[in-house]
Amino acid sequence: MTYKEAINFINQSNVFGSILGLESIIELLNKLDNPQDKLKVIHIAGTNGKGSTAAFISGILSKAGYRVGRYISPAVFDYKEIIQIEDCNKSEYITEEGIAQSIKIIKAKSEELFDQGYRHPTTFEIETAMAFMYFLDQKVDFVILEVGLGGRLDATNVIKKPLCSVFTSISLDHMNYLGETLEEIVKEKSGIIKENSTVIAIEQNLITLEVIENYCNKKQSKYILADYNDENIVDTDYIINKTSFGLKSNEGIEKYQIKLLGKHQIKNAVLAIKVIKYLVTIDYNITENDIKEGISGVNWPGRFEIISEKPYFIIDGAHNPEAALMLKESVELYFKDKKIILILGVLADKDYIGILSNLSQVSNKIITVTPNNPRALKASELAIEASEHCQNVIIADSAINAVEDAYDGVNDNDVIIACGTLTFLKEIKEIIKITRTD
Repeated sequence: MTYKEAINFINQSNVFGSILGLESIIELLNKLDNPQDKLKVIHIAGTNGKGSTAAFISGILSKAGYRVGRYISPAVFDYKEIIQIEDCNKSEYITEEGIAQSIKIIKAKSEELFDQGYRHPTTFEIETAMAFMYFLDQKVDFVILEVGLGGRLDATNVIKKPLCSVFTSISLDHMNYLGETLEEIVKEKSGIIKENSTVIAIEQNLITLEVIENYCNKKQSKYILADYNDENIVDTDYIINKTSFGLKSNEGIEKYQIKLLGKHQIKNAVLAIKVIKYLVTIDYNITENDIKEGISGVNWPGRFEIISEKPYFIIDGAHNPEAALMLKESVELYFKDKKIILILGVLADKDYIGILSNLSQVSNKIITVTPNNPRALKASELAIEASEHCQNVIIADSAINAVEDAYDGVNDNDVIIACGTLTFLKEIKEIIKITRTD
């Protein structure tokens, strides 16, 4: 099988949609001799911050000399980025050969399952199985595994004995799948908690933490809270190309620096550090210097990423109200009193009213665009809602026209931000690369 044939098989599996449930992935993995049971997994669930937290953990472990596999979704700039290997602070995507070899086997096993009366695996189930196969073949020391959707019925929840389960910030999202209230959504995500395991959660909404702690008690699992408050986070400094902070401990104050921008990235870094500190208690060799150097080198494309200057052009994957609030706070932190031009494209099943409610507070002009996605909300419909929040709204009929409209009349002190669904950030970034030079 060629790489092109493998990708065609994966794409064709999109017709089976997104189906929550574990029966199909369990049967597929059984036919593949259960590679997931032979891996040491750190399982991460949450609404926002999963990718950044995973990147911080991976960066630290790699700095400490471990070989780390990372499974993320969705891809933003390159399909192969969903499966990564990080070793000695060098990150590489799965190879085309690796995809072709894995999918050749998975395709045959999927056809066997279908012939036996099981439903055909979905695209996400196929990709999850491919990740487990590739990580086992690559002999990784750790796998950082991101939940795709929810937790309890997510395809990644085939892990029986994770090293730990990690919870980033949880908020209202995917309500048509996970529940209409925050409590219902947290319960679904808490479904990844296993018996007699260890759970590490970032400090957040009290309802969220109570649900997670209750699940830990039911499962007789250890519950660790990663403190994130003014008493523990000190000496913060926000500069447009770096963020530094101090974290109080029994030994005093440890100072850290990260490249990722925004207050919320400190929260993700603190959670990652807490995970690492736990791994040290179970005899993994990771020094404080590994932690500091590991997180300082982490980049995470598409998250408040500056892709051009004079004026600043930033792309961000804010796709729900909580992420939009984080983006708003970052704008207020770095660009107070600056003129903000917002390019926004969202999916129709997202809370775009909540997104606009937050971002319109810092936007002087809003340009709506229709992302290249079958679930996309039309730019004209988004513009109607945007007009309720902003007097200057423009409908763009393409991403390139949105960029042209954004640059029309700006000066070097203004700021352009493209955000919403991740699906059109790649296109925006390519347009800027071609049309703009710093």
